[in-house]
Amino acid sequence: MNIIKYRESRRHSITEGAWWSVQNGCGDNYLTAFFEFLGFKASIISFIVTFPVLFGSLIQTYILKTFFRSESKKFTILTLCFMQGMCWPALLLAGYLDNALIMVIVVMIIYNSVAAAQEPPWRAWMGTIVPRPIRGKYFGIRSSISGIVLLVSITLAGVILDNFSSSGSYTGFVIIFCLALMGRMISLRYWNKMTEPENNYKEEKEDISSFSQDQSVYLKFMVLYQFSVNIIVPLWAVYFLRDIKFSYLEYSYILVSGNFVGIASHYFWGRFIDKHRSELAAILGGWIMAFMPVLWYVLFYLSVEIQLIYSIILFSIASFAAAGANLGLNNWILDIHDEKDVIPFSTRMVRYRGMAIFLGGIIGGGLTMLSVPAGNTVIPIGSSVHYAIFGSSLMRLISMVVITRSMKTIR
Repeated sequence: MNIIKYRESRRHSITEGAWWSVQNGCGDNYLTAFFEFLGFKASIISFIVTFPVLFGSLIQTYILKTFFRSESKKFTILTLCFMQGMCWPALLLAGYLDNALIMVIVVMIIYNSVAAAQEPPWRAWMGTIVPRPIRGKYFGIRSSISGIVLLVSITLAGVILDNFSSSGSYTGFVIIFCLALMGRMISLRYWNKMTEPENNYKEEKEDISSFSQDQSVYLKFMVLYQFSVNIIVPLWAVYFLRDIKFSYLEYSYILVSGNFVGIASHYFWGRFIDKHRSELAAILGGWIMAFMPVLWYVLFYLSVEIQLIYSIILFSIASFAAAGANLGLNNWILDIHDEKDVIPFSTRMVRYRGMAIFLGGIIGGGLTMLSVPAGNTVIPIGSSVHYAIFGSSLMRLISMVVITRSMKTIR
């Protein structure tokens, strides 16, 4: 009986993921653009993007144990998703305040806290209803369908922002964030249709014992990867919109093209994982990502005529690599755990990831506070973001060398 219900739940999960992509495409993908529109400095944007992630990762256990200890995974996820959706109108309200920064930080803390608290029960739920032999293929298909919706959402949001850029971009942000709210609310309907696994969160205790070898290697990979990547990730919107001076529509072209390649590659990476191993997909994607930042540095010095096409090609390559790394990491955590162990380990994993993202963001933001040389230098520096680009490039290479050596211990 559960087999039939789980099969139906997998179908509902695909639809839920598609509607979640509306929130992601119209909301999450334009958050840094919104912060840039509000006039925040690059260092402040890095803080806004990364500190709430750290805070959410640290408080997630308290949220789950205090408010949802005796409740089901379904009740927990539905409640947290609703709270996440309500952050969109709150964020829009912040834009009308004189001191928008404080309100934005508070809203982003709430947003990331409930998002972090969703992850452990979500992983356990999906780990139960998706059998291990089909995980690579299933999540590849799910990601592909969600990605198609994501492309449409990013494009629509970019067109809306571009149309309102001359008369007042804030109206454009109001529209796209309302669409993000709609996507999150509709996704709740399909969560509610899914069959919940028999075991509840209250039956699962967090194991505070030492990590196994597989867990240690996974955490080392995830922490170093997130740290090195997030030195520059929160600053891309600043780089594209403020330094390169792309329009919102051109910015959406870059996002759409890259995500399209990422979507198209999900099926490839899913089959690759089923045939080989999750960790191999993660490390291949990670190595490609290691060489990307320095290529973005070159963008600043290209002629205006080729900057957009160069960015589209580069972001497409990065998206292909990121798809492999992320899908590999997501499946790897399920491969090395039984269902009952997923929530305890995921809870700790989210904490470590939050710390890595915050440290990377703070370092990247701090680097942008360095002054841009007025005269000629050995390596030209045309933007303060270039410091973060070089920092991310160096740390990605160091991280991948360390990770590759660690992988030998689990072969």
